Amino acid sequence: MRIKILLSILIVSFATSSYSQTVSEIINKHIEALGGVRALKNVQTKQVELELQLDSGPMKAMMYNQRPGFYKSEMEMPDGNKVITLVNASGGWILMGENESEISAEHMADLRINELDLDGPLVEYEKKGIKVSLVGRENANEKEAFKLKLELPNQTVQWYWIDAGTYLPLRFSRSVITGMGSIDLEREFLEFKKVNDVNFPVRFRSSFGMNEYTTIVKSIKINEPIGQQVFEKG
Repeated sequence: MRIKILLSILIVSFATSSYSQTVSEIINKHIEALGGVRALKNVQTKQVELELQLDSGPMKAMMYNQRPGFYKSEMEMPDGNKVITLVNASGGWILMGENESEISAEHMADLRINELDLDGPLVEYEKKGIKVSLVGRENANEKEAFKLKLELPNQTVQWYWIDAGTYLPLRFSRSVITGMGSIDLEREFLEFKKVNDVNFPVRFRSSFGMNEYTTIVKSIKINEPIGQQVFEKG
């Protein structure tokens, strides 16, 4: 009987120790799985060519990032029209054909956290004013995952599911602030590729508002020069 009790205590101890990783430990392993802080901070420019596979047909997109604070996304709609989101040192705009609107302060705050930050929100999250807590463990994409809650300075919340084995992201959920209001985004990461020592998602399934689609990354260029005219209007 005494041996059974000791065995039970040992089993519980092992189970507890495997669960009792701190938030900092999980985030540190997650960042290492992505490539490490040094590799992430070495990314000065990023150019990504995407294809969104929607029910209405494929939609092409390009995204450009350059430190510090330059961003452009260009989406070609199925009807041939383009929607451009542009941020440079002078401000931010959304361009749709001949129409132009300035990005609101609320939308700009969302872009700074989620699109302009090449490191991602979990790198040096405390310095960014982000509070992270471990909610527990859940299954995500049929894998065991740590579920993290991120409370951001712009009063929004994000949820990350980190693979308990590889520490790569499995899924995330957040509200996207747009010119049309807040829209819920859910994303499942299906495939990663290492470019310049950083693991980037190259295939992921998304639910954005009423739309569900799979995104395929056609190419990623890291630290190749981007002409300043890319980030200028007109």
